[in-house]
Amino acid sequence: MAASHMETVAASNYDAPVADNSGKKVCGIDMEYARSIYGMTKLAQVLLSLLAFFLVAFVAAKSPRAILFSIVTFFAFFFATILFLAFATSLHKNVKKINWYVMDLAVSGIGALVLFTFSSLTVASPLKPVVLVSGVVGFLDMIAFIVATFFAFKRYRENKQRLARQPEYQVDY
Repeated sequence: MAASHMETVAASNYDAPVADNSGKKVCGIDMEYARSIYGMTKLAQVLLSLLAFFLVAFVAAKSPRAILFSIVTFFAFFFATILFLAFATSLHKNVKKINWYVMDLAVSGIGALVLFTFSSLTVASPLKPVVLVSGVVGFLDMIAFIVATFFAFKRYRENKQRLARQPEYQVDY
């Protein structure tokens, strides 16, 4: 009797569909957001920025272009990580003083332009092959930032329309 009970418990734990875990949080991260297209683009920004930073900062030459590119990729990594954690941990719902959708739109748009500029300079420089690879990774990161800019604009418009349909600001004392 006990063995059959254990079999049903084990079967129910391992045979459960993956979709049932979509709304759960793992280590404080909302897995529904992390698996969405918004979360995937933010995660791509974080990982590509980190890879480009490591390639150029720890392996590559110490030229002024490489140093500027490492600074740009570090800040891209920093802001993308902050935004990913803010959306994935639902911090954006608790901190109302910051318009997170506008911040996401601005960081993604400006980041794409700055990454294009400094990736172009890095690829054009006649340095080590690792610098060339980091410039190519910078271009891939720029593409991730462009995609994130599109989705951030889409989310900003949706949020703006949702706020327009709500009644005026009400204070509950």
